[in-house]
Amino acid sequence: MGGPHRRPAGSHSTGERVSCSQRKIGNPDVPTSLSRMKGQPMKRYLMCFATLAFAAGCASEEPVADPAVETEHGGVDEAAYSENAAAGEHDEHGDHEHVMFALSGDNTEVLFTGVKDSGDSHSGGFKTLTGEMEICEDKVIGLMVTIETDSLWSDADRLTGHLKNEDFFSVNEFPEMKFESSSITGDGEVTVTGMLTMHGETAEISFPATISVEDDSVKMTSEFQVDRTKFGMDYVGKADDPIKPEVDIKVTVGG
Repeated sequence: MGGPHRRPAGSHSTGERVSCSQRKIGNPDVPTSLSRMKGQPMKRYLMCFATLAFAAGCASEEPVADPAVETEHGGVDEAAYSENAAAGEHDEHGDHEHVMFALSGDNTEVLFTGVKDSGDSHSGGFKTLTGEMEICEDKVIGLMVTIETDSLWSDADRLTGHLKNEDFFSVNEFPEMKFESSSITGDGEVTVTGMLTMHGETAEISFPATISVEDDSVKMTSEFQVDRTKFGMDYVGKADDPIKPEVDIKVTVGG
């Protein structure tokens, strides 16, 4: 991996101060694993669209709505969730240097295990992903990742094909899965909360993680479960030995 990249002075308007709490994840021009920024605003990754309203929102003193904004049909508005979560953060770190750590299939592993009632199980993972971790004061304060669903693999070729069809990931219709954090609380042993979009459905999830930041590298391990039925994956398999709704997930960064 390459070394830190500091953006040249003057690439943004002068006199503008950026705090750690003003997180804007998903900088598209991070050329290496780490990109440092100080005293300059960062571009925020948005799942649905880019917006200029953030600057006005930062200046506003009006109360911020609950980040989990419901649509009229009871679902979650991803864009509103992301904007409100960012606007509702407190400036806890002041004016400090930001570091963007790039994620890819080379340094990040996402594995899953599905289990039947009988205890039989199958495992797999994803080969291709992109994303970023945002670091401030040696703490990870933001996480965004996009996974290509067609890069899915498993411990059986026939199962791999089945997982890619309409019973599970429907990779032709939904070529990407996305996660964007809204908060990361704790130090070392943390809780990550954010929005997961999978199989055309979006829901909030939280999971524990162990994260360490040292020099120009980040290490993270996490094990948790995701209820696939919340994302429209209702296939149960054989009636006498159904597949459990909960899928075991293991994520490793820099391991």
